[in-house]
Amino acid sequence: MAVADYDRSLELEQSGAPARDRLTHIWEGEPGLKGWLSTVDHKEYGKRYIATAFLF
Repeated sequence: MAVADYDRSLELEQSGAPARDRLTHIWEGEPGLKGWLSTVDHKEYGKRYIATAFLF
């Protein structure tokens, strides 16, 4: 997690934001190709398998 993301998490915590909002921010994936390739979300894994199967 980048420093800016950590700062944003602290802001949400100090503002009294609901836990759901804080957790959503923490668990958001990175945007773009890097985020798509480095995710551990099982739904995104499935999409990668399907894309690979079509490629082959």
